[in-house]
Amino acid sequence: MALYKDPKSPFWWMGYSVNGKRHRESTKEKTKAAAQQVFAKRLTEGKSPVKGNIGFLLDGLLKDYKINGKSLEWCKIVCNVHLRPFFGDKKITDLNKSLIADYIDSRRSKKISNSTINKELALLRSAYNLAEVDCPVKISKLQEAAPRQGFISDEQYKKLVSSAPEHIRPIIVFAYKTGCRRGELFKLKWEHLDLNGGIIRLYETKNGETRTIPLDQQLREMFRYMKRESDWIFTYRGKPIKSIRGAFTTAIKLAGLDGITFHDLRRTAIRNLSRAGVSDPVAMKISGHKTRSVYDRYNIVSEADLHEAMVKREKSSTNSEREVQGLLRGSLSDLLE
Repeated sequence: MALYKDPKSPFWWMGYSVNGKRHRESTKEKTKAAAQQVFAKRLTEGKSPVKGNIGFLLDGLLKDYKINGKSLEWCKIVCNVHLRPFFGDKKITDLNKSLIADYIDSRRSKKISNSTINKELALLRSAYNLAEVDCPVKISKLQEAAPRQGFISDEQYKKLVSSAPEHIRPIIVFAYKTGCRRGELFKLKWEHLDLNGGIIRLYETKNGETRTIPLDQQLREMFRYMKRESDWIFTYRGKPIKSIRGAFTTAIKLAGLDGITFHDLRRTAIRNLSRAGVSDPVAMKISGHKTRSVYDRYNIVSEADLHEAMVKREKSSTNSEREVQGLLRGSLSDLLE
């Protein structure tokens, strides 16, 4: 369902479906604002098969996530904890810029980032699109902060592992080596591990696709000597680990590495794969990135990489460039006298 401008008509037109049949009708209005009111009236009059409140649309969105095997738990939290209490009882046609602004202010008051708010509002927009209902208002994206560019150096990595409680050390090592997401590694079971083949398979991933991760010798040795206290690989006192927030924060403080985040392990792993000469398509397979644009945000060139590039360039200097350098030395000497 949508409003559109017909170049052959001075009026705005609306298209909508009734029982699967498409209809096209003039609003007889020359301004979009007035046309939106006419279109909204069509919804409330029942000429559209979609009626009710926004909560009805959110129900449809959740059903779609479940049917298509998407990240249902995340969608449930956003819809039921945040969107539904604010928008759920509002009519489908009541959504407006003022209501959106109030929601944004409410979330910001709780120190929620613009990036998270954008994701939440994107779900609201998807609920309208899925029901083929023209959203009454354009939901503009908020300006997001630049992607974090934190990396962990070799020395910092050593300090972090040595300062961490024993039960989370394998988790840190695995994340640093493979770039595996935190939520993915908590779901790993011993049956997913093939030590002879030197691989581990992830069946529950963010993208919903099975992923195979190769293991280097250090990871093989680590898994070989770990205790098998449960079906799950990473455990504490025999129970699967579901969160390491407290233990990781303690390790950061003990290591004197304030500002380091767990996600920096993933970012560093991806950069290290690139530095080792692994092709981007292969690195993306290992890290689980489906799109190039998202991968490029992680594979950020550090200052050390830039300096290394110039050192390589200097080694390839031609005779003419070296002669010019000699001329510059003379000029600088004159200036210093």
